[in-house]
This record gives sequence, structure tokens and C-alpha cells, in this order.
Amino acid sequence: AHGCAEVPLCLGAVGLEASSDDGMWTALYLSGFLTTDMTEEPEHGDCLRALRLPNNELRQALRLVIIEWFECAAEDIRDVDAFRDGLCHGNEDTVGRALSRILGDAGIGATDPDTPLPYHLLLQGLCFGLPGYANPASRRKCGASRWDIQVFPTGTVLDVADTIGMLDERPLITINMMYDPDVDALGLELLAVQSLLDIERDGIDDIRVPRPGVGRMRWGFGFDGRRVTAVCQRL
Repeated sequence: AHGCAEVPLCLGAVGLEASSDDGMWTALYLSGFLTTDMTEEPEHGDCLRALRLPNNELRQALRLVIIEWFECAAEDIRDVDAFRDGLCHGNEDTVGRALSRILGDAGIGATDPDTPLPYHLLLQGLCFGLPGYANPASRRKCGASRWDIQVFPTGTVLDVADTIGMLDERPLITINMMYDPDVDALGLELLAVQSLLDIERDGIDDIRVPRPGVGRMRWGFGFDGRRVTAVCQRL
């Protein structure tokens, strides 16, 4: 929430006292890539601290790096453009075809086919750079089966390129996904439909659409480790 990660910092721990995950967050904090307002907490203990990016300059630099990462993951940049355009316009066929090609280019599922995390990260990464939209927000929690992403319309021009192809009426975009490596073609379609229905059931987009947004658009994705299917609903 609010662009923060609540994690423990092991400022006084060395060696085996800290786990590898804790050590990663501590290294990012000590190197200045992340900061926290919770400076009064003791160095030791299990207290969670809300880490955030320290300034807009670093936030913008990392945003551009993320966009470049995912554009380079696709052999043809036109597939990334087609995915973004189809996502904004609610074109299921365009999104499905482009995402299938990007999955093949990125090799997702080839090394670790039994986890949904890479697919979630791919969807979120591809949503950076949507014209007229802010950075995608994910409420994924470690250990919880949450795979939803939201992309909010913004009146702020983040990059000059963001204005190219920007829609006059931009809906709030909510994405949800499900993953099952054991489904057939029909089951894959049902995964996408179920993930779409779960957006309403779980109240994921039950919020007031922020200006300059107009309406809501819901996307459900189904993955089986080899294929993807997508369904869309415009409200």
C-alpha cells in the first residue's frame, strides 16, 4: 500500500543472524535505494518497517529501467506495444496473442513451471508505461493467494512518450490472474473467467474511480505454464 514494502531490517545483524531475504532489504536500505520514516524503532527485533523510494528522481529512473527490462524481454517491441494498446482498449484477442509471444520470448515457465509468481510479475512489468496511466500497483502478499494488479489513470505526464496514443477516456484497469498447470484448453478459459469474476467477488475495484478516469475495465488471465487466455469486462 502507498508504494511501501513492510519488511524487517537487520541493521545490527551480521552473518547467519539474518535471512537472505532480510539481507536484501537491509542492503537496499543501507545503499540508499530505499528509506523509511520509522527511524525511532530499535535496530534489533521483529519490528516491520515501511520502506519506500526516497525521492521522485530515483522513482522515475527505476520506472524507466523497468520499462526497458520488459521491452527487451520481448524479441519484437511491437508485441509489447500491442499488449499495452489492447489492454487499454479492451481487445482480448490482441492482448492474448501479444502476451503469448512475449511469454515464449521471455522463457517464463521453462525453468520454474510450478509457480504463478513469474506470470504475475510479467503482467505487472508490462503495465509500466501505459500511456496516461501511473505505475501499476500490486497488492500481492507473500504467502497469500493474491494476484491482482491495478493501473490508475493519471493527469501527470510521466514521460513525453506517455502522451502518444493516450485515450481521452481512460478507465481504472484492474487485473487478476489464476494459474493451474493441470488444466486443458477449456479449463484454461475457465481460469480466466474465474479470475475476472473474483475481481467483483473480492471487491478489488470497489473504489471511487479517481480523476481523470472514466469507468472501470476488468481483465482476467489464466495461465497453465505453456499457454495464456484473457477475458475483459468494461463497466
